Amino acid sequence: WIISIPKFLGFILLGVIPLIVNLIIGNELFFIGVSLPSGPNSLLWSIIPILVFILVVIFRSKEKIPVEFYPQVRQQKWDRKRIILNSVFWILYLAAYEFAFRGFLLFPMILEYGFIMAVIINSSIYALAHIYKGPGEAFGAFFLGILLCIIAVETNSFVIPFVVHVILAIGNDMAAVAANPEMEFVKS
Repeated sequence: WIISIPKFLGFILLGVIPLIVNLIIGNELFFIGVSLPSGPNSLLWSIIPILVFILVVIFRSKEKIPVEFYPQVRQQKWDRKRIILNSVFWILYLAAYEFAFRGFLLFPMILEYGFIMAVIINSSIYALAHIYKGPGEAFGAFFLGILLCIIAVETNSFVIPFVVHVILAIGNDMAAVAANPEMEFVKS
């Protein structure tokens, strides 16, 4: 619960509250990326990144996964219930997280500062949010942030960046459990 409660609070603080604020001030949800992917190339901007990140998770070298940090839930035995709970809290948290970064912040910033500056600012903040995981993760988050911003803009939605982030988070956790000699999957 030490990990799950902050993820739930993140869902409320990063997702629910900004959404309510936008509804109160009268912004249309489409204006902040709350819509299904749309646009002339949205199918390609949806399918290709999802497939690429699924392949990255599947074929990622298990030796390069920092098992000292992943998964954040430090349980030794991972049964079906633990996997489902871990996944549900990741999904809730990342829905709000991606809404905050690729919806609430990105789309209005584009109107104010232009596409390139909005993406740079957004990706910089995104990298700073990952700095506690080390400089390598923060550096990678900056470039992943650029890609996720482009996908959000090309699809007029934060949905695909959310799906990609869920694939990475849950995939990293499952790969880390498999690679960690102190953890194991068990049948429930």
